[in-house]
Amino acid sequence: MNMIPGIERLTNLQNLQAIFRIKGDDNHIGMGEMKDLINLKGTLCISRLENIVDVGYSRDVKMISKHNLKTVKLAWRVNPMLENLMDDDEVEEKLHLKLSSSNSQDVMNSEQIEEAVLDSLQPSINVINLTIHGYNGLKFPDWFGDPCSLAKLSTLVLVDNNVGNDNLSCLCKLPSLRSLFLINLGLEIFGDCEENTRNCGEIRFPSLDTLECRCMYNF
Repeated sequence: MNMIPGIERLTNLQNLQAIFRIKGDDNHIGMGEMKDLINLKGTLCISRLENIVDVGYSRDVKMISKHNLKTVKLAWRVNPMLENLMDDDEVEEKLHLKLSSSNSQDVMNSEQIEEAVLDSLQPSINVINLTIHGYNGLKFPDWFGDPCSLAKLSTLVLVDNNVGNDNLSCLCKLPSLRSLFLINLGLEIFGDCEENTRNCGEIRFPSLDTLECRCMYNF
């Protein structure tokens, strides 16, 4: 269904289970209505992010201010065979925003815009589960892999990401990461992770106990 007009005034709203189809432009009710819903709990999914025409619309979500969210799922081009990853949570508190194109044609999005969109959707420090699906930016933003920004992150799922100039070596410093799922990635995996940690005497992946890799064509 479409976004509910006036939902942004429900600033104390905590629990919501719904799937909204919204536009990625400023002519329709959409992502800007999310900025004041800072008390949302549970899971927030945002899919078809390739339809955002300006990074300002994703910035309006103010994801970092939503301290009660435990699970965040962000998706660009979703592989139909893996689409259930976006809706597989058996939780009552779940909001899924599906962006549709503002016209009949798909929005042509650059790598730089995708990078800026992901950067603007930084989750709060309290997030425990994070999924990134179909991201094709040039690199991951600074908050991704930062042990301070993702101090409580326990589960990370990366699906169909093809990042041109980056690898996942930054993940080896996340203090609480216990489960890492890598599916169909087109990037160097851990690169200079050993070098990054050797110089400062840190333990690599101090909490990791599950690593699952599928269809890793650049492994």
